[in-house]
Amino acid sequence: MQVIDSGFAASLARVLPGWLRRQTWLSRSAATLLGVEVLDTETIVRDPAIGWVDVRAMFGGGVAERYRLIVAVRTEVPSDIDPDAVIGEVEVDGRTLVVFEAMAWRAGALSAIRALMPHVVDTAVAPDALTVLPWGGISPTVLIDVRWEIKAHRQVSDLPNPDVELPAAMARAEVGRVAPIAEQVTRNGQVALALRSSLRIRQDGLDLVAASLRQLFEARVPPRLARNDVADEMEQIGRGVAEMHVGLATTFESEPADGGAWAELLLAPLHRLGSGRIRFDRLEGVLQRLQGAEDLGRSIRTHGNLHLGNVAQTMQGWIPHNFEGDGRPYSELRQNVSPLRDLGRLVVSLGRAARTMTEHYLEDDFERDRELDVLADSWEERVVSHLVGGYTSVDEVHRLLPAGREARDALLRVFELEHQLTNVMPETHESPWG
Repeated sequence: MQVIDSGFAASLARVLPGWLRRQTWLSRSAATLLGVEVLDTETIVRDPAIGWVDVRAMFGGGVAERYRLIVAVRTEVPSDIDPDAVIGEVEVDGRTLVVFEAMAWRAGALSAIRALMPHVVDTAVAPDALTVLPWGGISPTVLIDVRWEIKAHRQVSDLPNPDVELPAAMARAEVGRVAPIAEQVTRNGQVALALRSSLRIRQDGLDLVAASLRQLFEARVPPRLARNDVADEMEQIGRGVAEMHVGLATTFESEPADGGAWAELLLAPLHRLGSGRIRFDRLEGVLQRLQGAEDLGRSIRTHGNLHLGNVAQTMQGWIPHNFEGDGRPYSELRQNVSPLRDLGRLVVSLGRAARTMTEHYLEDDFERDRELDVLADSWEERVVSHLVGGYTSVDEVHRLLPAGREARDALLRVFELEHQLTNVMPETHESPWG
């Protein structure tokens, strides 16, 4: 069943490339996007007009990615829509209509959820009960009454969705603290819409470090003397990450390290984003040393997209959550690798937070700006030290790490470098939260 008529798909295919190139979750270089084919459309709700749209995005080199969208079609855009959710205008039967992602519109999201999960949402629930989480992730997410989280998964793959797979497996092994999926809607055999109990989040890692840096720059005192020193919280976050890794290694079983496979895994996103326009000869040489390294620890399933926005303070402490990845293919997300890759991403996330906040406070005064740089560097060194200290305080995690301190630190730096390079790649469209 088509959302509008046969002209809708063709008209939508013309505006989708421009919209996709602006998306932070696109896993490949926007410059190599050649075109988009609309594979299928199906009505979810007729009034307002909301439906599924399955598309194939074609990139240079003969590569294609599939995405699934829930779109709304209206004569005008509702006032509360994030601009990044607006796909564009289409011409249908001589009329100009606007297409946008329905999950960004509270009324539209509620209509779609009621149609797809009719026994989940009470008829008395109003759109005001929904909270649309910040846009830009790979899966649009809304909260209902702050009790339920619903994700519309854009990424289409024949492999299991990690955000569904990992919490469920860890719950079965009684080692997880993120609720497994309570209900799901599948489309063509893949999870398209998933509902779970939402985490009762007091604050996330971004909120924590922003408040700490803000107070530090205003007080201009050594980080250890700052009122909002977050050393203890960083240790708690480190322990939470280590406990997650121990749980994942228990649930999915760890493997002997394979340095050659790790090198290929680390290079894959760089080659994909570089699209043949950038050479990585020196980096390849560095990473190939992993192939002959002996002290690498174990290889396990990891979070895959661990950053400050994906750690949260709950009643049970600081825990990692949101296992859906950052748009990379599930085949990469599901590949075993050192747990230090997650930790390296979190270390880089702390450095980015420090630099971003420093730039916000710069005053074009050399002496004062130099003081800010020194404070930011000291803060970063302190929080990273306590993060790593908290991580290594979990005894069970050491069986997953290199035995020697020097080997562990060197491997952590490799993963930090990998993530830093991914962040600075031209047109990576990397999430600002990474």
